[in-house]
Amino acid sequence: MATSSGGSESARRRRSNHEFVAWLPVAMVVGLFAWAYYVYIFVFCGSLVKEGAQRFAFSTVFHLLLLLCLWSFVQTTVTAVPPIPGYFGLSESDQRLLEQCADDEARGEFLDILAENRGVLTRGPSGGVRFCERCQQVKPDRAHHCSQCRSTYKFFLLTIFYVVALCVFGLASATHLVAGAWSSNASTYVTLNCTFLYAFGVMLVLVLGSFL
Repeated sequence: MATSSGGSESARRRRSNHEFVAWLPVAMVVGLFAWAYYVYIFVFCGSLVKEGAQRFAFSTVFHLLLLLCLWSFVQTTVTAVPPIPGYFGLSESDQRLLEQCADDEARGEFLDILAENRGVLTRGPSGGVRFCERCQQVKPDRAHHCSQCRSTYKFFLLTIFYVVALCVFGLASATHLVAGAWSSNASTYVTLNCTFLYAFGVMLVLVLGSFL
C-alpha cells in the first residue's frame, strides 16, 4: 500500500509540474501584453502625444485591437479541442509497412499514398507529408497539430492576425513621435521604453507575419 501511495503521489507531482510548465508561456504572453499596454497608453500616449484628440484616437484604436488580441488568445488557450478524426491515424498494417520502408524516399512515397487516400493536400516545408511520429497520424489540412494532438488553428491564426494588426498600428502611430523623442526633452525612461516597444513591435511583425 505504501508503494502504491508513493507512486500516486509521484504521479500527482509530475502532473502538477507539467501543468506549471505548460502555463508558463501563457503567463509570459500576458506579461508582455501588460507591459505593452502600460508603455503605449501611459508612457507613449501620456507623455509623447500632446494633442488630446490624437491621444483619444490612438488610445481607442489600441484598446479595440488589444481586446481582439486578448479575446482570441483566451480562446486559443481555453477552447476545448475536438479529437482528430480516426481515419487520419495509421492502422497496424500501415504502421508495419511504414517501418519496413528501406529509406527516406520509400517512406515519403508511402506517406504520399496515405495522405492522398485521406484527401490531405498540405505539405511540410520540405515538400513531404506532415506526419506525427508520436501519434502515428497524418496531420490534417489546416490543423495546428502537435504531439498532444491539439487543434486550435482558427483562434491561433486569429491571435497572430490581431497581434500583427496591433503592432502595425502601434508602429504607424508611434514612428514619428518616438524618433522625435531622441532629439527632444523627453526623459530617458520614456524614450527607452517607447523605443524598446517599437523594436519589439517590428520583431513581432516580421516573425508572426510569416505565419499569415
